[in-house]
Amino acid sequence: MRGGAGAGAGSVAEARVACIGNMNNNYFCLVRYLRDMNIRADLLRLNCEQEHFHPSFDSYSDGYTACTVDLPWGDPASFAALAPEAIARDLAPYTHIVACNYAPAFVHKAGRRLDAFCPHGSDYTEVPYYKDESGQGLHPLSLAQRAAIRDAAHVFAPAHNPGRERYWAELAPQGVRHQHSVPILYMPEYDPETLPARAGLAPFYGRVLELRQSCGLLVYHHSRHVWASAQYPDDLKGNDVLLRGLALFAKARPEVRVGLVCHEYGVDVEASKRLIAELGIADLVHWMPLAGRKQVMPCAALADVVASGFAYSWKGGGVVSEALCLGKPLLGRRDDHLDPEGAAALYPMLNAATPEQVAARLAQAADDPAGVAGIGRRGRQWMSQSLIAPALERFRAIFTGVPACTASR
Repeated sequence: MRGGAGAGAGSVAEARVACIGNMNNNYFCLVRYLRDMNIRADLLRLNCEQEHFHPSFDSYSDGYTACTVDLPWGDPASFAALAPEAIARDLAPYTHIVACNYAPAFVHKAGRRLDAFCPHGSDYTEVPYYKDESGQGLHPLSLAQRAAIRDAAHVFAPAHNPGRERYWAELAPQGVRHQHSVPILYMPEYDPETLPARAGLAPFYGRVLELRQSCGLLVYHHSRHVWASAQYPDDLKGNDVLLRGLALFAKARPEVRVGLVCHEYGVDVEASKRLIAELGIADLVHWMPLAGRKQVMPCAALADVVASGFAYSWKGGGVVSEALCLGKPLLGRRDDHLDPEGAAALYPMLNAATPEQVAARLAQAADDPAGVAGIGRRGRQWMSQSLIAPALERFRAIFTGVPACTASR
């Protein structure tokens, strides 16, 4: 018999929550919010986490050490040989389990049920589809991942676009699905009023500051560069749309000194550099090294606009949350026409899906800087009141058992 979700659930003091996996530092943020609510929670890092998603890259103190556990397992190659008992021992202290990345498969192998599956992306679009050695069937890891998702008591996964919804239709989770994502950013850490004091922690801050001082319009784009690689269809960011839109704007409005900051992050960085050269905008695009959030945020705070993705419609995500937290207007694609009622309750943004629309939104930012800045301020307020607070209340209900937690819009 599999261990039930929330076994022993009761008061906050009785709950002990394991948040396993830390893509985009998402679960480190969740742990911090839960601890603020006096819920005992730990971050359990898999042994295959990316370095720039270490908690130290998302915190200006070393307090994370008190709530972080480094697991000896988690990489897909070790899944088949790892004994279920070894996983179960590491999970034994916890009454509740939240997981992402490869962790759901390992939790399932240990005979535990997820209290919540809060995905980051590839953990439901790629991991459940790995082939076995024959190339005909599914890998044991994928089978376990599918079972864990199906059996999870709660799934925090807002509907972003039809392409992503097809995965949920196939995986068919049986638990309560919430139209809130896991809080992916800890807002108290990145108060815009205190960020200038953190500038020295970003080695490239001086370069961005010079751009701020010399540009009439500064755009910050720290998304992964994934747009030319056909092998990553679900990861596409549409960076080329932004670059082509920038070129159109620069040609139409030569009197506006515009600058775009990018980071050398993603499989298509070189493809982007080639496109930039072809478009003749190399003097407008400025490259910074791959960096963690605590280095990016003081620099992005200098921008007029923060740009996210343009390939697919997105309501949330890392760059989206970072822009909202900073109170910066977000430039990106969101297909509001697919759900007009739901869109009316979302944050305001500079919506664009084509190069022409990008150019138009940049012109709007140049011509009405005060109005566009107001879009950013309203976005920060929305994030605090309409995204993070409701999501945390749902997590509180799950971990304490009161009040009853139902599906949310």
